[in-house]
Amino acid sequence: MRRLRRSVWNNMVSCFAGLLFSFGCLDICPCEANLFVIDYLSGKIIRDCVAIMKEKSKKLAANWPQAISPYAALAATSQRLASLIQTNAKDVFRTHGLTFAQFDALAALRSFHQSEPVTPTALYETLLITSGGLTKVLKSLENQGFIARPPSVDDARQRPVLLTSAGREKVEQVIAELIEKDRLLLKDAFENEEDCMKLADRMQDIIASIEDTLRTINSSSR
Repeated sequence: MRRLRRSVWNNMVSCFAGLLFSFGCLDICPCEANLFVIDYLSGKIIRDCVAIMKEKSKKLAANWPQAISPYAALAATSQRLASLIQTNAKDVFRTHGLTFAQFDALAALRSFHQSEPVTPTALYETLLITSGGLTKVLKSLENQGFIARPPSVDDARQRPVLLTSAGREKVEQVIAELIEKDRLLLKDAFENEEDCMKLADRMQDIIASIEDTLRTINSSSR
């Protein structure tokens, strides 16, 4: 299941990046899709991707109507939205000296009951990361004093993961800043928070449907 979830994510990113390239939203290869935001001197130039996609769609409608698809349009738009939000989040993580994977692990640990140690397996099941990648992330967080890895009283071979007070303080500070930056980024797109939540719920339904479809495809290809 974990391998399938990572495969779904990687396939979606590769597919969306390729679609954006075909729509003319990228001047470079799809593998460098994160270069939507171009640094210029001390500021940033944000490309008007929507205008570019609309102009491209007009050309396709006039010269290649068979290439127009509502599904491709949704895929391209979703990737652009993800890119903007991820760039916004990475700015917060960078300020605190964290990677996305490190933040994700701290946030996952914070979601567990604080009095109970968390096994690496339980933590792994909540993250989109390989077991080898998790080992590196935990080692880095331990070196920074954000987690502790005491030996298990039941099994000396096991080293549960505990969020330290410094780790808890750090992740709570980061999430507060992230929530505020997300609010500033998205608030003008919705009349109220309820509308935003409805869209989030609908997008989760779409993701669940895509995952179900890919499971069916993977099962039939075996």
